Amino acid sequence: MNKIILALAGNPNCGKTTLFNGLTGLRHHTGNWPGKTVSVDREEGKFTYRDYTFDLIDLPGIYSLSSRTLEEELAADYLLHEKPEVVVNVVDASHLEKNLFLTLQLIEIGVPVIVALNMNRFAKKDGIFVDEAKLSEVLGVPVVKIEAVTKEGRDALLDEVIRTHEHVNRKAAEVIHTHVHEDGHENIDGSQDTRVHIQTHSHAETIHYYAEDLEFHIADLCAEGMSRWEALQTLIHQTLDEDTHTFATRRHLESEYGGLSLTEIISTQKYAYIEKVLNYAVAAKGPARERMTQAIDKIVMNRGLAIPIFLGVMFLMFQVVFLLGNPLKDLLSACFTWLGDLAATPLAAAPEWVNSLVVDGVIGGVGTVVSFIPNIILMFLMIAILENSGYLSRVAVIMDAVMKKIGLHGKSFIPMILGFGCSVPAVMAARTLENERSKKLTMLLTPFMSCSARLPVYTLFIGVFFTANQGLILFAVYLIGVLVALLVGFIL
Repeated sequence: MNKIILALAGNPNCGKTTLFNGLTGLRHHTGNWPGKTVSVDREEGKFTYRDYTFDLIDLPGIYSLSSRTLEEELAADYLLHEKPEVVVNVVDASHLEKNLFLTLQLIEIGVPVIVALNMNRFAKKDGIFVDEAKLSEVLGVPVVKIEAVTKEGRDALLDEVIRTHEHVNRKAAEVIHTHVHEDGHENIDGSQDTRVHIQTHSHAETIHYYAEDLEFHIADLCAEGMSRWEALQTLIHQTLDEDTHTFATRRHLESEYGGLSLTEIISTQKYAYIEKVLNYAVAAKGPARERMTQAIDKIVMNRGLAIPIFLGVMFLMFQVVFLLGNPLKDLLSACFTWLGDLAATPLAAAPEWVNSLVVDGVIGGVGTVVSFIPNIILMFLMIAILENSGYLSRVAVIMDAVMKKIGLHGKSFIPMILGFGCSVPAVMAARTLENERSKKLTMLLTPFMSCSARLPVYTLFIGVFFTANQGLILFAVYLIGVLVALLVGFIL
């Protein structure tokens, strides 16, 4: 029986592990957070289809191959050095723009790629209709529509994997045969070098989405036997002390593009190409709701307005907590006062300490704490609204520049935001960060965020000691916690 080594690659939450479980019959856990699939290793399974045995590798969910995180490093290392025979890139059809960035990187590596277009039912619900034939045409690789949670499209995908595998083997055999014919003997090194140039479609190598000057330098390095990916990494990672033609090229490119780093230039041009792909291959754009989201993003993520808007949103949240919560708090307090008075009458003949224990201690004490429940419920409600609206994830992007001052990524702000709810899951969320240093520093700073267990204490003290501007005081308490965390982070 023939054997195919097949790897699954894709963004987090694209349905990759669901497809893996469906094909292998295994039951690996799935989750809706980055890094869930694999934290330090890949998952492997086996299954048979037609006359083939498949060794299936489920790579970590990643957004790129830039090796900034442990997951990206693991995936890039496997794809570059172990060279699977076929890679199925599972993409979310409802979020193509984000998913195709990794697709282009996989194509640049030179591994045979098949795009599995998943979650089409969600895309259709949002008014997004992808023409897989056009998408295949512009990407230069096969595109197959599937639904990972069902068997829909699964056989078509596996048939395409087999065709791709046979096509690659046939091309490799032709290259080796040609080499043997010309030299009179088999050159193993020569046949190995050809692997990076073998693509699923014959025209895949001609896809150029960078500007002409950058493409010229990529072609120059590819002529030396590199894949497009290796050529780009060579350009990017030349250090300042290397007086080479490649570094001079990088310095020239960065100068030409207004001082942007080469990484930023490459990303910008990739996304510009992805936009053209979407305009060509997506038959209908999303509904007005999607366009409205993009319009709001332009405001709330504006470079000059983002942080003032964020502080304003936080201030408004605390004002709502007290403006709406205080009337309910006073109502509950009045109810317990009435209940205490009601209990005092039958206890009038009892010893004074019994009367005081029941009326002032039990009823009055519990009533004081319970009266703050409306404020606490409103606080959690406001945080839930911000989280479910997607605003908190945008805050991570907004805070990226600030977090870099203390050596962290904007993603570190997400565990800190979660710390406002509870420090335990917030600390656990640090597992998704790039490296050990970032994880440890984030875990040290997260407890400075005021968790929900502190909120009753805050509201109690604010209610007792501050009769005016209570929302402002609570806002100040939370803000001071964030500022102290940033200061400690800077020191550490």
